[in-house]
Amino acid sequence: MTNGRQDAGIIITVPTPVATITSSEAGGTAAPSSEQLIDLNRASARLLATLPGIGEVKAQAIMASREQSGPFSRVDELLNVPGIGPVTYGRLRDLVTVGESP
Repeated sequence: MTNGRQDAGIIITVPTPVATITSSEAGGTAAPSSEQLIDLNRASARLLATLPGIGEVKAQAIMASREQSGPFSRVDELLNVPGIGPVTYGRLRDLVTVGESP
């Protein structure tokens, strides 16, 4: 209290910057924002499933493709994954990247 009146508290929330998802964060469940890219060579199936048009089945297909054919060298190689066609690829191409294999 100051001078007989009570001051109301003010809460200020300061947002933190968004970082690119790294291999240590690849197990997360949050969907990517426009500033986050999911690395196809490092992401878990759970994280891949958060992408638009990708559920658990297609996420497992991406993982299987990665295991059978080796790491992705280009994002457009997603078109070689069973169940991912041009429409799904169009939704994904700006949300994913290919880094070095783990």
